[in-house]
Amino acid sequence: MVREIVLGLVFMLTVFGSEARTGVELNERTSVSTPAAKTTSPPQQDSSRLSGVGKVAGLGEFKVALLWDNRVKVAMTASDFEFERITSDSGETEITVRGRGEDNLTILFGGVDGLSVAKGDRVIRVSRGADSSEAIRRLVGGRAVTAFRQRVGQYERQLASETALRKRDALDPYAYTFVLTTAFIGELAGDPNAIGRSRELIRRRILAGRGRPQQASFTMRQGEECWMTYEQGLLANDNRNTQCMDSANNVAWYLRPAERLLCAAEFLSGALGAESSYIGCMGLAGLKLAA
Repeated sequence: MVREIVLGLVFMLTVFGSEARTGVELNERTSVSTPAAKTTSPPQQDSSRLSGVGKVAGLGEFKVALLWDNRVKVAMTASDFEFERITSDSGETEITVRGRGEDNLTILFGGVDGLSVAKGDRVIRVSRGADSSEAIRRLVGGRAVTAFRQRVGQYERQLASETALRKRDALDPYAYTFVLTTAFIGELAGDPNAIGRSRELIRRRILAGRGRPQQASFTMRQGEECWMTYEQGLLANDNRNTQCMDSANNVAWYLRPAERLLCAAEFLSGALGAESSYIGCMGLAGLKLAA
């Protein structure tokens, strides 16, 4: 009898001890089979992956930043205005001009919503079939916009008066874009010939520089091919604008103002595309890169 009780106790200890050990091993395997995953925070969309500062005589200092989502941001700040332009790789562009004590002027174009101009809580969208040029003209004003146009306009007059042998500069594409952007704002403000004057000036400068020897520092180190591609892009864009304006002038007279503004937006979008391809080829050459 005693022998049977002892054997029963030994059997129970063997069974329950085996189950306990199995449970411990399972818990240990579970704890090491699911390590904690490491997480990395994505960069902010408005933060830049590369930026630099450029300075052009007669125009002043400006900043260029390549953002993490491939947008290009160009900014110029003075005592009486702040200018900012952001262009995506799809061509959608937002231009903002700010000044103390007045509403911001914001211009959007190149996207699915077409061309729109906003100031404060007033937004005007340009569409074919409706003449909104007068309403836009009333928005595109103010001290900051005037100061910005005067700054770039003075530089444009400086270019027009130059008679010496023209030499290419790595910062020319940025300077040209400032000139064409200001001309576009001029068209919105009621000057129908602003873009025509600016594009003709730049065209003359491009053609004058072709076939002439360039500085070795630029030709050899900065990439002649990048520059030629940029020039060809601007000239092709110029031809497209001529065709667009010819079509705009053939519609009914009361529709022409809207058509011309849309042609102007299309032209500037093409010029920005040429600038973007130049940056893609050259990087931020010519700019003083931020640390």
